[in-house]
Amino acid sequence: MFKKKSNKVFVFIIALMFVFMSIGTVGASQEPKKKELMFWTWGDWTLFEAGWNLLIKENPQYKEVTFKHFKPARAETIPEYVKYLLIAYAAGTGLPDCLEVPSIFVSIFGSQGILMDLTERIEPYQNDLPRPVLDNVTFYDKVWAVPWRSNISEMYYRKDVFDMAGINIESIETWDDFITVGKKITGTLGGEKRYMVNVGATTIDFDIKTFPFFSYYGLGIFDPVTGDTIIDKDPRAKEAIALSYRFVKEGIAIRMDDWSAAWWAALKEGKVAAVLAANWFPEVIEGAAPETKGKWRVALPPAFSKGGPRYGFQAGTANLAGISATEIPDIVWDYMRSFGLSVETPAELNTMGRWQTPCYIPAQKHPVFQQPSEFFGGQKIREIVFEAQEGVKTFHITSHYLEASKYISDELMKAIEGEKDIDQAIKDAAATIRQKIGKSF
Repeated sequence: MFKKKSNKVFVFIIALMFVFMSIGTVGASQEPKKKELMFWTWGDWTLFEAGWNLLIKENPQYKEVTFKHFKPARAETIPEYVKYLLIAYAAGTGLPDCLEVPSIFVSIFGSQGILMDLTERIEPYQNDLPRPVLDNVTFYDKVWAVPWRSNISEMYYRKDVFDMAGINIESIETWDDFITVGKKITGTLGGEKRYMVNVGATTIDFDIKTFPFFSYYGLGIFDPVTGDTIIDKDPRAKEAIALSYRFVKEGIAIRMDDWSAAWWAALKEGKVAAVLAANWFPEVIEGAAPETKGKWRVALPPAFSKGGPRYGFQAGTANLAGISATEIPDIVWDYMRSFGLSVETPAELNTMGRWQTPCYIPAQKHPVFQQPSEFFGGQKIREIVFEAQEGVKTFHITSHYLEASKYISDELMKAIEGEKDIDQAIKDAAATIRQKIGKSF
């Protein structure tokens, strides 16, 4: 049986509820079975099932254990998925044995006792993980998850469109350069109306469009010493928040939500020339737009000033974590270790067409991860990630990240819509954070 949880957990969950859309009541499920591993993800569960099958291939003692997946109803976004897990934990029913979790939420789950403490288990592997990557899953001096992909922020661009405009990627060092180039691309080019980039029509995805540029400097929303928000005090945070607003104000952005049908069409047709995303994007675009093969390239995103930092995390690392209440902790650990801390499993998944860019340094040296990408015109696109994950700064994250990021995104949208200037929007977001949250460490 799962243990009854303290009132502290229930208070914590209630405080987060307004951040998310309602997703209904969690249904009860059977007690965990010793011959079943229940896995949760908001994304493509078949990748993780393939990893389980590779584990069985090398460890036949697990062949009687069934891998089962569950995607919570209406948990199409990560925040909804997080809410669902917190409710299930408070209820003591319906929990998985293992789950995928971004590192921005590891601190939330770790602080509540939801996750397995992996500190001792992962100790032999610490020198084989980039320090910033390991720091992404280390909170309260304990390691809570196994990182398998680093989610480094990158700039993907249509080389064919850049060529039409006579743009060399090497000319883009700063965001000012990006905007200058964007004005050459935005407009009618090659007989088509084009834009440099898109900015959300209805919302701003803080994790993708804003937070990576906080992490250039190792910043979080809150100061680790005082607990106060920094967004109206630190000019670097102000620059990060204002970036999407600048794209709209300078006329280089089309208002279009990521993942919409219009967005996909624009990417396929080269009507949007650049996408700011992380190193999951190659698998996505190759699958969704195979007709664009050879037209894409990847580069580091620009700096805010010449010579400034260009390495950033998008929501930290992608990780696997075990649930502290699981009845099969050793099996869960072996699965996570095989998936994220081995050479063979990531390499084999790639030969199966399942894209990975491993955090585990020995795996990075496997020939399959050194191959040039035909889709990206022969570019060795993983080299950027392997370089960046060694030099990216560890950022400060707290359990109020979700709530605070929503206030920032809401105010940023008001500025983009012309309801207020960007300085006032940032001041108002900071005021709301102080009123609703106060200090967060």
